[in-house]
Amino acid sequence: MVFSLLPMQAYGVERVQQQEDFGVLPIEGELEVNVFLYDISLSWFQARDLTHLHQLLRDTKVIRPSAKSQLYSKGREFVPFEFEVSLRLFVPPTEVQQEYRSLLNSMVSKTPFQIAQQAVEFASTYGMPLAWTDQTIRARDALYVFSYLTEKYFPETAGKYAIFLFCGIPAMGGNRPAIYYTYGQSPDTGAYLADFGLSIYGGAWWGRYFYVDLCSYPPQKFYQQLKPIFEYGTATERVYHVAQLIDIIIDMEFVKSLTYKPRYNVQTLFDVIVIDATVAGVGYDIIVRYFDPELLSKAFRTLVPYNFFTTRLREVELKDVPELSQAIQYTPQGILLLPEKAYDVLKRRGIIDESIREVMDYVPAIILFTTTTSYVDEPGVLGAAIDRRDDPSLPLAASGATYYEELIKSGLTALLIHEIGHALGLRHPHDDFDEYRNSKASFFALTYFTETVMSYSRSWVVGFNREEIFEELYPIRTFWSIFDLDNVDRAVVCLLLHEYEQDYREIIHSLSSAGLDLGEVPEIGEALDLARRYSLMALEEFRDHNYFDRASFKGLGAQLVSAFD
Repeated sequence: MVFSLLPMQAYGVERVQQQEDFGVLPIEGELEVNVFLYDISLSWFQARDLTHLHQLLRDTKVIRPSAKSQLYSKGREFVPFEFEVSLRLFVPPTEVQQEYRSLLNSMVSKTPFQIAQQAVEFASTYGMPLAWTDQTIRARDALYVFSYLTEKYFPETAGKYAIFLFCGIPAMGGNRPAIYYTYGQSPDTGAYLADFGLSIYGGAWWGRYFYVDLCSYPPQKFYQQLKPIFEYGTATERVYHVAQLIDIIIDMEFVKSLTYKPRYNVQTLFDVIVIDATVAGVGYDIIVRYFDPELLSKAFRTLVPYNFFTTRLREVELKDVPELSQAIQYTPQGILLLPEKAYDVLKRRGIIDESIREVMDYVPAIILFTTTTSYVDEPGVLGAAIDRRDDPSLPLAASGATYYEELIKSGLTALLIHEIGHALGLRHPHDDFDEYRNSKASFFALTYFTETVMSYSRSWVVGFNREEIFEELYPIRTFWSIFDLDNVDRAVVCLLLHEYEQDYREIIHSLSSAGLDLGEVPEIGEALDLARRYSLMALEEFRDHNYFDRASFKGLGAQLVSAFD
């Protein structure tokens, strides 16, 4: 990858320095995306050959020519990175296609009995024969097939960003589509959690590979966005559908993913405050059984390895703080926690102590526990970040709601990690501002199964005790896939350089406002010149890394043994 850099120039301390004197951002480069077609007929798109298909996809104007860095939901740039998209299409030779069918078929196995009922529920929404649910494919095993074939037959593309478009029907014998799933056990409860209908799966957590079975059925709620390609009526519709899939995968999965804003306070206190709204006041005793503070700390140590985390768990009963009734609303759909009001009450009563922020990161997490259905703000919402009133882009605290049936199924730890993750700057994988179309976008169906605790699916549970499946590639060992190493690497580098640019600009402006120039304050001029030279040196070092090759890149988090493991 080639990054464009401003040439380094020498500056005297008495020279009047302008914005361009210290600008080192944005970092620009090329993003090469390889698209492989397995058992995909070009006739579906009325394409004469691969070149024609490539042109048809480009003519839709759907696939963005450049993918920009993470943006806030309102469109404000967060990390100044931009990649020019280079798209290449491949149709593997006949013998490779035959090996693919054999390998994918070998991954078919009996659905684990612990999740068989969930498989039946998925099939019943489409009226599928129940026999289909007995023989299914684990999503990671399907992805492994393509990883293996890529390393064996296309080594020049191994470890680079790749999308595998395929039709699984021939590999299944020609008479039925394949059904894909993920599953795992909740670390709090031991309950088996599963997702079925993963016709699309992968991303940066899995060696930068992403598969799309164009002939498989997604969950019913995502049917309109991801229905099988043979259910589109025209070739034009099929071309547009594939173009949209490629574009969103590039933008949301390969470039944006999750964002983390570095925090520099060494000590962090997670202050978990349980509002016990049960009649008998037994919520705290129950919650203790389904909450593991060590797992909570372990999760965030993968994100901030040098920080020291402390978790404090406290109970507040409604009878002891009657004002909290103002923060609880009873509706026909369930009990609602109004988090901002709860925060204000707890702050007034001294239960939340903001003075702690003077010595460490302080992250309150307010949890409502009831014996009936309960949510945050509105029905169906299990948690939300509480934003700072003076700057809504910055989180103030986390909040959540749970009730007995949900607690014994999923536990509390994952909910807390998700909500505290927001308070530390992490986003849902489906959140986006689409800068290409200048609108707020959210392709929920495509990113739903991203294997992170920040998603809404149950696929996060697969990341717990993750197994390595890609030999010679970066072994992902991050707990619950809390973040994507590629995104963190570029975010940290760019944010530091961005802060440097802002500080530089503010110093020059302050001197100018005071009627001074650098010639009158040589110490500041020398410090700024040194800072600029160091920033360019850091950028040169970063450029020299083979950024898109985890096996050799020795950056902030992508080496085999790193601070992020």
